[in-house]
Amino acid sequence: MTKVNIESLKMQRLKEESTSTGVPPRVNTRLWMGMLVLSSDTMSFLMAAILSIAIRVLLGDPWRFDLFLQTIPVLVISAIFFALNGLYPGIGMSAVEEFRKLVTTATIVVIALAALSFWARNANEYSRLTLTLTWFFSLIILPLNR
Repeated sequence: MTKVNIESLKMQRLKEESTSTGVPPRVNTRLWMGMLVLSSDTMSFLMAAILSIAIRVLLGDPWRFDLFLQTIPVLVISAIFFALNGLYPGIGMSAVEEFRKLVTTATIVVIALAALSFWARNANEYSRLTLTLTWFFSLIILPLNR
């Protein structure tokens, strides 16, 4: 069979599947699932950051927008390490395994960022309380949103 015949057979089969069941064929399901989980994790980290800054305000600190910007590296680096750890899309993984990977990866990222902050000698500019509270709230919110 030629390449054109094989492609036309595949397209015909997809068309038959969608008409016989009434459901469109699943194309790139893992990609869509991964994108949904990534957006859920992003929202979880943003909620954790907002909560951590709100706690600081309740403790008497003035509202500082730069604290919110300091949590962005946690979000980006965590998403990269979650992907490297196989958490996107996370299909076929038990809930216990997924929770274990979430907690260990988020913890390692926060410890690495705190160590980097001390090593770069900008610990006075970078809020360790905000980082710690963001980590704590993300450990609660991430599994709930997934």
